[in-house]
Amino acid sequence: MRRPFVFICLCILNLLIYNASAYNLKQIADKEYMSNSSITSLCQDERGLMWIGTCDGLNIYDGQEIEEFKIRDKEDYLSGNLIDNIVYTGEDIYWIQTYYGLNRLDRRTNAITHYNEFQKLFFMNKDNNGNLFIIQDSNCIYYYHKKEGVFRKINITGIPISDIVDFFIDATNRMWVVMKGYNRCYDIQQEPTSGDITLLPQKTGLIYRTSLIYCFNDAESLYYIDKDYNFYAFHIPTQKNEFIANLEKEIQTRGKVSSIVHYHDSFFVGFLMDGILLLEKQKNTSHYRIQPLPVNSGVFCLKKDRFQDIVWIGTDGQGVYLYSNPLYSIKSVVLGNYTEKIERPVRALLQDDERTFWVGTKGNGILKIYDYEVDKNLSDCRAEVLTTSNSALGSNAVYCFARSHRNLLWIGEEEGLTYYSYREKRIKRLPVRIGNEEFKYIHDIYETADSELWLASVGMGVVRARIAGTPDNPLIVDAQRYIINDGELGSNYFFTIYAENEANLLFGNKGYGVFRFNKTTNGLEPVSTHKYENMTLNNILAISKDSSNNYLFGTSYGLIKYTSETSYQLFNAKNGFLNNTVHAILKNSPDNFWLSTNLGLINFDTKRNVFRSYGFSDGLKVVEFSDGAAFRDPDTGTLFFGGINGFVAIRADGRPEQLYMPPVYFDKLSIFGKQYNLGEFLTRKEETEVLNLQYDQNFFSVSFASVDYLNGNNCTYFYKLKGLSDQWVNNGSESAVSFTNMAPGEYTLLVKYYNSVFDKESDVYSLVIRIGDPWYASWWAYLIYALCLLLLAGLLIRSFILRSKRKKQELLNEIEKRHQKNVFESKLRFFTNIAHEFCTPLTLIYGPCGRILSSKGLSKFVADYVQMIQTNAERLNNLIHELIEFRRIETGNREVRVESLNVSSIMKGIAKTFVEMAKSRNITFLSKIPEQVMWNSDKGFLNTIIINLISNAFKYTPEGQGIKIELDTTEENVLILRVANEGSSIKEKDFQYIFNRYAILDNFENQDERNFSRNGLGLAISYNMAKLLNGTLKVENTSDGWVMFTLTLPMMELTTGMQEIKQATAAVSYTHLRAHET
Repeated sequence: MRRPFVFICLCILNLLIYNASAYNLKQIADKEYMSNSSITSLCQDERGLMWIGTCDGLNIYDGQEIEEFKIRDKEDYLSGNLIDNIVYTGEDIYWIQTYYGLNRLDRRTNAITHYNEFQKLFFMNKDNNGNLFIIQDSNCIYYYHKKEGVFRKINITGIPISDIVDFFIDATNRMWVVMKGYNRCYDIQQEPTSGDITLLPQKTGLIYRTSLIYCFNDAESLYYIDKDYNFYAFHIPTQKNEFIANLEKEIQTRGKVSSIVHYHDSFFVGFLMDGILLLEKQKNTSHYRIQPLPVNSGVFCLKKDRFQDIVWIGTDGQGVYLYSNPLYSIKSVVLGNYTEKIERPVRALLQDDERTFWVGTKGNGILKIYDYEVDKNLSDCRAEVLTTSNSALGSNAVYCFARSHRNLLWIGEEEGLTYYSYREKRIKRLPVRIGNEEFKYIHDIYETADSELWLASVGMGVVRARIAGTPDNPLIVDAQRYIINDGELGSNYFFTIYAENEANLLFGNKGYGVFRFNKTTNGLEPVSTHKYENMTLNNILAISKDSSNNYLFGTSYGLIKYTSETSYQLFNAKNGFLNNTVHAILKNSPDNFWLSTNLGLINFDTKRNVFRSYGFSDGLKVVEFSDGAAFRDPDTGTLFFGGINGFVAIRADGRPEQLYMPPVYFDKLSIFGKQYNLGEFLTRKEETEVLNLQYDQNFFSVSFASVDYLNGNNCTYFYKLKGLSDQWVNNGSESAVSFTNMAPGEYTLLVKYYNSVFDKESDVYSLVIRIGDPWYASWWAYLIYALCLLLLAGLLIRSFILRSKRKKQELLNEIEKRHQKNVFESKLRFFTNIAHEFCTPLTLIYGPCGRILSSKGLSKFVADYVQMIQTNAERLNNLIHELIEFRRIETGNREVRVESLNVSSIMKGIAKTFVEMAKSRNITFLSKIPEQVMWNSDKGFLNTIIINLISNAFKYTPEGQGIKIELDTTEENVLILRVANEGSSIKEKDFQYIFNRYAILDNFENQDERNFSRNGLGLAISYNMAKLLNGTLKVENTSDGWVMFTLTLPMMELTTGMQEIKQATAAVSYTHLRAHET
């Protein structure tokens, strides 16, 4: 998609010729901006959009953009690239004929249906009801049955396909089949209910004696050429047959005729291989003047616009041309390729009484064109270039020309004043001296009738001088200079002189506004002391005045319409001007003015304050203009403006333009920057179109257009979004609006435009935009929410009931637990107290048994029983000590005393005590204890843990099985002791009870003689001791059937004062030993 000004830029390169074509024929697009530059068919729909078929694809033009037709995200496409014909049947349905088949395009969804039974070339047209008809074979006509979606065949005799030269339906809905030697006409009858169509033959008043070779038509006329090359127009309503012209010479020269279009009193005749002719009827005669149009290629098709006074021309290789005949024709003259090469900007223009056209440039001197006429090409005119090298010019920078009452032409240039002598046919210098300084940089000149000469200089102020001498040889006398701000540098830049009359002169200054010459004070005084909002409004480049005595000041910031000090209006880009800078102003009529800018021309009506712009898109090849480079020919009224690459000529030689205010239609949709087909999102709500978007599509833009091929650049769009704002927003010339983060809901987008050419505002057009709720706010979501709330309420009630029950149960369990704990504590205290009481009797039993066994002469019987008594007393004593130790740990009366220990020695010593037991029970007892393993720990705790773990292993290891103990120091700062035994593994459910003190006490109470030694109290003591040593004690069943206990101990810091503790412990032990001995 490219805007027209882009391809016009490139067209300058392609069309840089001496004399560009007039405004009323402009090139719309060529191969750089369409899929192909060979235009095979043209079709205009009800919106005014022009569908352009080419040899390679389909394009759409809306007056602003050319878009190649493509279907987004679909593989299905047209049956061929060469578009032979396009027919629009209404309701967004387009029929596209290619060599390989017929395609039905539904523009609302871009769905394409292929009808491959219609291939190669055939005739196709539609009636007034949107029914499509096709002639592909002899003696039959096909029509598309809308209700059934298929083609039906109607058999008709007398229409051989090879003889048909035209096929169409006229304004009265009558079908015409025109053949070389005769014609057929049918009334189209359609049954309303079924949609079936029948054709009823009718007589026609068209009779031709000579067979036809070409025939074309519009809704009310036929235009045919017979084999004698006579061109006729047959008017169907009046049955009048009019001879137009004989085209034998033209057809034999140019070849086959491709199309004929009637345009007012003229005819366009396109030739397949060689251009186009305009047959223009002469006033008050029946004769037509034949003239070619400057289209240097074959013409494949012509199309009369349905809504505007335009003819479309489809060419072979040069794209599309648009022909119109407006009130003003504008001719661009590009000087870039002229024989005497002119590359510098045009700064001065004038046509003298000898019809010599003077073109002053800034750097290339003067281009002098003899006998110049606007309709002539420069290549047909005699011309010469005058420079400093071949004339008396002081500089090649020429800024102004001025007529004189003498036989000369005044020339203002960079180095001063010169003039052209018509008698001597040469340029002569005429220095103007102010004191010892020559007056230079002359940008404007005005001569009064009483031989007074005014000069405006950009840098040196204003000079008034008297002209003396002869009419052919003037002299400057009494030169007086006028300056402002005491001659301050930068203050005396005067660009223009405007004479209301010879006694009232205005001078335009850059930076300080407009000045008037005051004869009384003999000086310059400001016209206005008003302080404008923008300082560049004081840069006055042009001055004029309308019939209501309003001054027009062209400035660097727009046009000022000045009435008085307190009453003025400003027009610039904010009001729709092409550009802010106004370089020159020319009066076309008392209240109609033309302005030149940096981006084109503006035709301004001061009565209505309306204007029309002309730029690149209007066919201008010169759009950037120069300060003061303007001239109005008083003889013809032709206006000339000079620019950086040539000049333009404006003439009011066309037809007044008819009011046309096209409707606004919405055509494009972009969501998050991605283009979509708008029709796919539209539905109808009564008579209103509704744009339906999802919640996550709320960043979007909508494009709209009013298709106006003549005044489209002179429209200002306004919009407002009802439901969000009630203010109209000025969108300028932009035909798209964007919306971001729109909340769900229904809005109405209202669009209108203002046409500055007709000073008229359009109707308001609307599009309803409905943004759906997010899924979580839809009706089904609310239904789910309601069900979820009901479910949640049920769950909360159930949860409350269960929680109440659970709390009640937890309270009961807590009470039970506290009771059980109290019971356990009571039991534990009881057992501990009993154990203390047992200590003394056991000592008294153990001591005598030792003495008896140590006496001599005991019988074996007595010794065995005494030994049994001593062994069981020792076991009972150990059990009591374990119980006492367990109690001390539980009550926290046993503190950890960390000292450096030789763990290897301790383990080996303990293991040695179990060797005899292992032998007696045939148990394999293996140990893996490294030497000299030193560790910081509590000796008592460590001894107790090791003894209990090994004892536990012996308890549960059957005879003939094995036990393994291992000391591991491979992990850093961790000591690992493993004790494993074979035998029956521990059940999964019993793991939780192994180290449980309450379960142990229960077991202690319930144990009998068979499991007396399996109380497990030692494991509970060991588990708690491991915790006090910051370690862990774990048990597991290995995969090979062993039960393994793993003790993990970290390195601990030594307890302070351990030496004193050891000494005290030794003393206590000694005392205790002596007590036992006694």
